[in-house]
Amino acid sequence: MQATSFREFEAFLLLCNKICKNPCDEHAMKELHKTIQRSPASLVRGAQKLLIPCFYSCIQNISTVGSRQKEQLVGALKLIFEKYTIEEINMFFNFYTFLLLELYDYGTHAVSDITEEYKLALLECMIALLNSVSFASVDQLYVKEHIPKFSQITYVCSELAKNEGARNIRSTAITCIMTLARVTKKEDFDDKVLCSKVADIFMFFLPGLSSMFAEIAVADAKIGHALLMHTIQAFGRIINLVMQNYNPTDCEIDLDLNMCASSAYVPLRKMLKSKDDIDQYVGKTSRTRKWFQASDGKLNEALKKMGKLTYHEHPKVRNELLKMASSVVQLCRVTIPKSVCTLIEYLIILSQDSDPEVASKAKVVIVELSQELANCNFNLIDNLKEGLYVAISSLPRKFNSVDEGKKTAAINLLMGYIQLLGTHNLGDVLLAPNMLRNLLHGLLHVAENKNSISEEYTLKELTPEGDAQPSFVNLTHFKAKTVENNLVLLCKELTKNGCFELVYDSLLETYMYDVARKKEALYLLNLHLSGLEEADYSAHMPIIKNILKIYTDEPLNDLSEALDSSEQSVEQIQENVLIIHLITDGIGRISHLLKHDFQKLLLKTLYLVLEKAGSGHPLIRTSGLMTIQTLTISCGYKDITDLVNENFDFLSYHVQMRLNKAQDKNGALNVLSVVLKHCGSDAFLPMKGIVDEVLLESCDRYKEKHSTAYLRVFKMIIDSLRRWFTVEIQHPVVKSRKEKELDQEPFKVTGIERCDDFSDEAFEGKTAEEMYREDEERRRSEQQQPSEDEEPAPEEQKRPSAPLHVTLTAQILKRSLHFLSSKDRARKLLVLKILETGMELLRDWDDELLPVVYQTSLPLLQRFKEEKDPLVLQFSMRLLNAMARLSKDFIRRTVLTEVLPKLKIILEMASHCSYLKDKGAAYRYSQDYKLQREILCSIVPILYNVDADGADISGTMHCIRVYLSNKQPQELQAATVDFIKMMAKFDGETIKNDMDALLINTATEYQAKVERLRRFLEDNAFCCSQI
Repeated sequence: MQATSFREFEAFLLLCNKICKNPCDEHAMKELHKTIQRSPASLVRGAQKLLIPCFYSCIQNISTVGSRQKEQLVGALKLIFEKYTIEEINMFFNFYTFLLLELYDYGTHAVSDITEEYKLALLECMIALLNSVSFASVDQLYVKEHIPKFSQITYVCSELAKNEGARNIRSTAITCIMTLARVTKKEDFDDKVLCSKVADIFMFFLPGLSSMFAEIAVADAKIGHALLMHTIQAFGRIINLVMQNYNPTDCEIDLDLNMCASSAYVPLRKMLKSKDDIDQYVGKTSRTRKWFQASDGKLNEALKKMGKLTYHEHPKVRNELLKMASSVVQLCRVTIPKSVCTLIEYLIILSQDSDPEVASKAKVVIVELSQELANCNFNLIDNLKEGLYVAISSLPRKFNSVDEGKKTAAINLLMGYIQLLGTHNLGDVLLAPNMLRNLLHGLLHVAENKNSISEEYTLKELTPEGDAQPSFVNLTHFKAKTVENNLVLLCKELTKNGCFELVYDSLLETYMYDVARKKEALYLLNLHLSGLEEADYSAHMPIIKNILKIYTDEPLNDLSEALDSSEQSVEQIQENVLIIHLITDGIGRISHLLKHDFQKLLLKTLYLVLEKAGSGHPLIRTSGLMTIQTLTISCGYKDITDLVNENFDFLSYHVQMRLNKAQDKNGALNVLSVVLKHCGSDAFLPMKGIVDEVLLESCDRYKEKHSTAYLRVFKMIIDSLRRWFTVEIQHPVVKSRKEKELDQEPFKVTGIERCDDFSDEAFEGKTAEEMYREDEERRRSEQQQPSEDEEPAPEEQKRPSAPLHVTLTAQILKRSLHFLSSKDRARKLLVLKILETGMELLRDWDDELLPVVYQTSLPLLQRFKEEKDPLVLQFSMRLLNAMARLSKDFIRRTVLTEVLPKLKIILEMASHCSYLKDKGAAYRYSQDYKLQREILCSIVPILYNVDADGADISGTMHCIRVYLSNKQPQELQAATVDFIKMMAKFDGETIKNDMDALLINTATEYQAKVERLRRFLEDNAFCCSQI
């Protein structure tokens, strides 16, 4: 061991000699670096008499050394300081001065223009130098005479931390400041004497450091969360170091905010004009009560700038802010009351943090703080009340900004104050002058919402199971969902802490007398109702019943007046829709709150909510359906059908009564449509009378404005009948033309007397004279036969009468036909849908079906003339398809002579529009494209069902062959191929001839599809064999 130490010592000697002779010897400096690194600390301390003079020599000749050699020299010095303890202050300042001069340019009074690697090496060496001072020499180091020297490195590190680009340099500069302040470890605070001496030095640096730390904290997020966490940690520890009261008996400070009123402040620049003034100021200034008061205000300004960190995106940053705030509040609450109040606000905000760990830690700190301060002179409750008033007053201002994070923090702060004060009789706090009024004003401002327009589309059907709950309330001042969720939690906290009655009175007054904020008051009232779920609602039962009465008595429940566009503007109707939604939602919230107890109030609200659920307005209908679902669950019913069946007598009575007496029957029709949709088949006969009443009402020409409501009821009746009697669409199997002819076998009528036989076979071989004589004989014999002997003619066999639901369907379809020519587009679409759906119920009853088909033909032809409305044409095409499937060749002439030519024209014109339209083209989402697809898919079954001849099939084939091009959309190509394949099964000869003609003149873009179809026809020989 001794031999090894001797060799190392000898190596130190040789290397030091080389370096002293030639400071630029890079190889020798590298070897010295390696030797120090592998040598133990004891050997380095023993070789200090060799190493220190060597480095002194290098430092004196530093100007002749290159940047790379300087970096190696500083690196070697760092290794020495890590293994060596400095006992002499002069030696410390010699090296300190060298490092400072390399970092700081006294000529320009700025950081030296050196490489980033060299800056980092100098900072790391300075940290090692500061840590190398012995415990005995530290007391001599931290004296006021050294303040000018320490201020220089503090300034340099602050500049590097603020302005440097490299994050590792900025972080190392902050670590250097912390090392100088002896706060790198928590154990550094154990020595109170040393901490007090260091604090006496850093009290002069605190203003600049506070400004620097705050500037870094609010800088761009690109600096990364690690540097931000380091900044927060350093700031907190330096505040604890300087602002902690190390002598509480000598300097009593009471946390009274009135005491903290700032006195007249004179800037130091005007006071300190010379070096003597500075020395005198440094010598006399100490951390007294007056100094703490003056510094508190300035420090509070810096801390307030860090408020945005309470909603920083990274939870580790918020967690570090939590640690910093809790430590400062714990150690410095007596000396800096203003700053502590700001940090308590941060703790309150963090107690509502989205991260569970941060929120739970903050809540623990607040509870502990409240318990610790309960028995001391720190009047926490009074300060919290003051903070609550400030938070409430600033709410509108903060929500007028564009910073969503600031809005979240404002709501969290207010909620935290309410939770803290909830145990100290929050109701009494809110009764303070202007407190409740400002709170409600702020909440109404936050809840301000803007109306949104929604187009009414009658054919859309919504169900509670299939539709997610939409957000009807479009809040004006924020978009983040977290802010809205926190607003909900805030209202729940107010209710939970015994403020429901106070808030209810104020909101009710706003609802009744402030028309401009009526919807905001309803929105907040509903949120507070949700808070009663966590409290005992029985004490508030009279208020709940009163709210329910207000909701049911609202004039806007009359939808005909609320949505009357002739009397109100669009904006007013939008607002009415929103209010109706909020009222309906409020009823649902009350039922959810009361659960089975709401059964007693069900009949007061059921009809009203069903009326909303049957409304033609999508938003009102969806709101009603969601509330019905809530009522069903709350009252213990299995589903909505169970709810309707149990209360069927009540609902049918009210519907019939209002249909007979009410001027506006829309509400009753809305309820009827929902009842029909959800009731079972047992309700068919009881509902028959109501349906007959609706049919009769629809014939009144003076009630034409209710036509859409009548038609919606008709559609609901048809849908219900199809559901009750399980009527599904039956698509025919495609057969060849020969097979269809064989199915229609010729028949001969039997059982006819010879004299009554007028067939061609009976008259064959007879002259006209013979036939005349036979007729005369027959007539004379009939006249001679006595009338009493006449036998009665046999009764004609009667066909069975149609069932009740079939006759009812026929009546509905015939009545709906009267509205097919309406100018109202939505009404026209609704009629087409009713006819398409209803005819399926008549398919087995030709006496009812064929008259309806005949009466439909002419109005339907007029619909095919509306070329500018592709949606009407789509619905008309579906109806025509259903008519052809059910009535077969009954409409053959109409289809082939009137409709088919129009369809060909539409397809030919549209083929140019769909050409080269790939999946990304806007045309693929248009109604024109959907019409193309609908025609190509429907024309096959139509031609087959009406038994089209070869010429019509060939003409259609000639028209649609352009869709075999590979430049057409894939869906249209597939529909055309399906047409050819199905028509080949029906009329193979026609298709074969057309395909032969197509093969002769085929462009390149058609070849793939045509060749595939040719192979299909060859593989399926039945197409030709069945001709």
